[in-house]
Amino acid sequence: MGQVWSLDASGLDPVRLGGEAGVRALQGLFDALIEALDLHPIAAPIWHLFGGEHAGVTGIVALSESHLACHSFPEHGGITLDLYTCTSRPAPDWEQLFREHLGGAGPVRLEKRVFKRSLRSHLGSDS
Repeated sequence: MGQVWSLDASGLDPVRLGGEAGVRALQGLFDALIEALDLHPIAAPIWHLFGGEHAGVTGIVALSESHLACHSFPEHGGITLDLYTCTSRPAPDWEQLFREHLGGAGPVRLEKRVFKRSLRSHLGSDS
């Protein structure tokens, strides 16, 4: 039934994580992921900018394969991102994508979790 990538990245450029500049950088990251994994958006991404001193960004795009979503934390130089696809795909070079689109002056620190989705036991098959 597919897979989920759940990523937490830090060491990123706070300017590229907040406000309108953040939306542009995150849109670039989304576009790169969509192209690299041959994903198919069914609508334009939705972006929400938070007000206040840190002005983080939340974004989501519906895909025919499921969805891609993120939330940025400029005050921490970080982002959380989830990508769910209904079919398995090879992993992109996450570190390179984050560095290219959101990178800061130092190294990008990345925590990745990947898990498979399945309804087999719910559908009466254990194999």
